[in-house]
Amino acid sequence: MKKYILSVLPVLIASSLTVANADVNMHEGLWKMTVQTEMSGMPMQMQIPATSFTQCLTKKDLIPKDQEGKKGKCKIIKQDISGDTVNWVMECHEEAKMTAIGTATYHGDSFEGSTDITTVIPQMGTMKMKQKITGKRIGECKK
Repeated sequence: MKKYILSVLPVLIASSLTVANADVNMHEGLWKMTVQTEMSGMPMQMQIPATSFTQCLTKKDLIPKDQEGKKGKCKIIKQDISGDTVNWVMECHEEAKMTAIGTATYHGDSFEGSTDITTVIPQMGTMKMKQKITGKRIGECKK
């Protein structure tokens, strides 16, 4: 009996995650995201222009990531879904260690969210950034 439970447990967990993702009020497709970044801990406040990027989002991949997050040096280490909101923790390791804690709430063809980023740079210390992110579905994904 114990072996059976242990063999079925991963299937039950995976199916419960799929059901949770299916309930998010998000229409899959190509999304345009806009990010506004604020930096703290700097000698003077830096004015960083908003940036935009596009990404195909699906109910299996709900986390907005620009090209930096797709290079393979960043990894989602935690993801939770509650209603129409997805929360995540992402870590990146390059010259510096970066941890991003993010959230996004979907409303069908739009979402809003934020990311708190802490970067530890050797010989420079810790830098913190806060990003506000908005997204809008703009069409179908190209295959």
